[in-house]
Amino acid sequence: MAAKKQYVNLPAKEGVTDRGNKPTLEAKPTSKRGFFSFKRKVDWTIEPGAKNVEVKYLAAAARCKVKDPTTTEADEKFTTELTLPHTGKDTYKIKCKKHAKKESDQTQLLELEFETWRKIYYSVWLMNQKCKTMFDNIKDKFHAAFEKAGIELELVGRFDCKQDEETTVKPAHYTKLDLPSIYPDDKKDIKDRPFHLKIAFVNDLVKEDEQALDRALTRSKTDKTANAWVEDLDASTRPASKGTKSASELDGVKDPAEGDAYELSENGTPKDGPASKKGDLLVRKSGKWVVHRGRWVAHCKTSELDRDGDAWKKELKAKVGSSGAERTLDKARWEKVSKEEVKIKLHEDAELNAALDRGNKVTLRLKLNVLVNAGCCGYSIGNFVVCRSKDPEVSVLQTFTHEIGHGLQQARKECALYKVDTGASDGTETNPVWYTDDHGGRGPHCWTNAKEVDSTKTTSGKTYAHDSTKGSLCTLYHADHPKVDPDGAFCPTCLENLRRTDLSAEAMKAKYWELYK
Repeated sequence: MAAKKQYVNLPAKEGVTDRGNKPTLEAKPTSKRGFFSFKRKVDWTIEPGAKNVEVKYLAAAARCKVKDPTTTEADEKFTTELTLPHTGKDTYKIKCKKHAKKESDQTQLLELEFETWRKIYYSVWLMNQKCKTMFDNIKDKFHAAFEKAGIELELVGRFDCKQDEETTVKPAHYTKLDLPSIYPDDKKDIKDRPFHLKIAFVNDLVKEDEQALDRALTRSKTDKTANAWVEDLDASTRPASKGTKSASELDGVKDPAEGDAYELSENGTPKDGPASKKGDLLVRKSGKWVVHRGRWVAHCKTSELDRDGDAWKKELKAKVGSSGAERTLDKARWEKVSKEEVKIKLHEDAELNAALDRGNKVTLRLKLNVLVNAGCCGYSIGNFVVCRSKDPEVSVLQTFTHEIGHGLQQARKECALYKVDTGASDGTETNPVWYTDDHGGRGPHCWTNAKEVDSTKTTSGKTYAHDSTKGSLCTLYHADHPKVDPDGAFCPTCLENLRRTDLSAEAMKAKYWELYK
């Protein structure tokens, strides 16, 4: 007889027998009891599977047990309650035998086998046909990764995003759950909370960032060309020797050649080359300021100003001389030329131009809210997961299992231990392959088949890199890497942690799975 799948995390429901971790056991006698005979009794026994989660990880109250091991007949049947642990893929064989002193008289009335499972419902919002095709290609594989831990994912809703956008802004602090570009105005209500996961599958992810640029301006009394400043916020795709297209279009000239650009001296005149080459300021990706033609231009790496309304405007201040008072310039003087450029109309500010004419130094402080690469393939918070389709399909598969795994509180730093004989608390066990932000990434991750190496990008000065003498990295490794398991599988350590992770309603609420409604 095949084991019966029991979804131990779902609350019991009348008329449904495969939900809940406390199913009712019922057996019937093989014959009717005589009118004057004593009420009969049965004994219930449990045989745990050989591959079950070790009992040292289960408290006394969480262990498999029968409420009444010996049950008296009532209404011509024997009933009791079974308690199953909140684990995945544990098997328990339950036997019901006639209560008798002699073993030969212990007639078996019933034999059942349960296998513990957990069910997670999810709905997905897909941005376009590419996302739909990729999702269909990976769905069975990321389902399979969780089935190994006794977690069944059930797709209950599939919807189109509100709009198809090139980039989607990731929340700055992982606290904003709604993405207005994703969900339609009549977004669907979540059912089966707190067991329902929302997944948004988008093209690419960017994040909000602030860019600050300070520049000291000077000019001679005869130089009237320093009248505008254009900020080019994405020069990464252009040759370093070229200027900006928009500046060229505005000036009616071709892109400058390398010889047209000069590094500025401290007083704002070109360090090399003829003095007539002045008026425009360009900041290359190297961070140097150079002069060209009639506009002020700044280049910043991998950024864009693709913001609605005035969201890109942060701050523009000016100060005359070293002791002058700093004042905020009117935002009306700001003009977005394109999603990559901002023009500041200095010629409209009489006070600043008068100061420049007098030979004073004018210091400009510019701050912009820009969008930059999010630096991640996806993110999760509570019952909300976002993944991007920009990456190769195998990377997207790994991101799905990785982020859903985070949603289920993986990787775990430690787990509670209990005495085998009594189930009383017995301290904790530390996960030997766990690490967090100080070694790379954000949040808890796993370094199975990796080794510690030096790094200049982490607070600890160390990170984990793949060990070439070992096998695949766990899907909970902190970065997109060609050595991550191609099927998005969890390593043995994380898989066992996932098997014994409590996914009951109380536990899911504690994991913030009621955040998104």
